[in-house]
Amino acid sequence: MRRFATTRRQLLGIIGVAQLFLGASYLFPSPMPVGSRDRAFEWIVWLEPHHLGALTVISGAFACIAVAAGVAHLRGADRLERLAYGAVMAPYSALALVFLLSWVIGGNPTGWISTISYSAYTALAYAAAGVADPPDPPARTDPTMLPGGGDADA
Repeated sequence: MRRFATTRRQLLGIIGVAQLFLGASYLFPSPMPVGSRDRAFEWIVWLEPHHLGALTVISGAFACIAVAAGVAHLRGADRLERLAYGAVMAPYSALALVFLLSWVIGGNPTGWISTISYSAYTALAYAAAGVADPPDPPARTDPTMLPGGGDADA
């Protein structure tokens, strides 16, 4: 397998695209009636799955916009990336809390499994936010531009 240097921006792009799809799945009713997702939210009368789905889509879109701003070398792109990392952790943390509390309260016997998953996503996003970008490769020097025209005998 070929190795390559991974940047924070690439990791943010991966997280952002994943959040777009995850959030979209929460915008629609669960395909399983009375599934784990429905049981996780039934104890909260003011919060529906599609509310967190919309938050997840918005944070994923924000992450993708931040990546695009960085690729385009727009001023303030680094600040956008830092804000986007915070934004992508919010829905994962909220989902982990919802599933944890649904398990603790007793309405969702498998809520602890989703809690572990969403907590791991939060931790991975946090870790990715702290990744140091690799240094830029040294500029290649054209041997014909060197004194002597790159001729070894000169």
